[in-house]
Amino acid sequence: MTHKKHYNSIQDLYRDTEAQARPHAEYTEKTILYWHGVEDAEHIFTYAKTGWTDGVRRTREALKGLGIPRISSFRRQRRQSDFGDYVDMQRIYSGDVARAWTKTVRVQDKAHRQLAPVTLFVAVSANCNRSADEFFWRGAVAATLADAIQSAGRPVQIVAYEHGRDTFTNGDDSLISVEVKEADMPLDMGNVAYQLALAGFFRTWLLAAIDRMADRQGLTVRGNYGHSDHKPMKPDDINHVAGASKAVYVDNIWCQDQAQAWLDQKLKAVEEGIL
Repeated sequence: MTHKKHYNSIQDLYRDTEAQARPHAEYTEKTILYWHGVEDAEHIFTYAKTGWTDGVRRTREALKGLGIPRISSFRRQRRQSDFGDYVDMQRIYSGDVARAWTKTVRVQDKAHRQLAPVTLFVAVSANCNRSADEFFWRGAVAATLADAIQSAGRPVQIVAYEHGRDTFTNGDDSLISVEVKEADMPLDMGNVAYQLALAGFFRTWLLAAIDRMADRQGLTVRGNYGHSDHKPMKPDDINHVAGASKAVYVDNIWCQDQAQAWLDQKLKAVEEGIL
């Protein structure tokens, strides 16, 4: 059986888990850096308020050499013609009738007829043998893709999730998701980097969410919180969270080479209208 919990906002997650979320004081400084990606565990809570600016810088530096293509704009632009929505009387008087009218059109080619929002489902869980450096790449490519698509004028929703196997001592699994960004909201790169690319976010806030789930369901969490199950969410779970938007999964990206290949594939799919 899989126990499920969806948080409609990141603030809902913070409010629900603030009593359980805590630094792991038993770790050494070296272990905190390896496991959480911070030098001081208290930074996990600081970045929840300020965003992870170092993560934004690192993302841009790491991916700036990947040759990311510019996606054709989906935004509306004004164009002059001999008919349209607005008339410029000065052009009429000067005899420039062919360009006297202005109309607003959505700039797109035939590949961009379907403008459904895109929902990025970003797996932010991993087993204990995965370092914070490996954690970083999924969030980095997700933030980069979201920025590219939204800059071109297409709405992007972002959902972070963990899918745990044998999370509880009775053998039950867990599926916890949180909406990091609504489709119609601006992209805050500092917060997105923190929530998707910093290992300490999952290993503090979502582990705390598992503890809360256990409290509600009368379950006992395994000492190791089970194992991360790197499988896509089921259609019913997708529809519940994302509705009719285009679902894109971000997982199993642990190094720069994998990030390069994944971004190339997804950006090409968006440009060709496949995604």
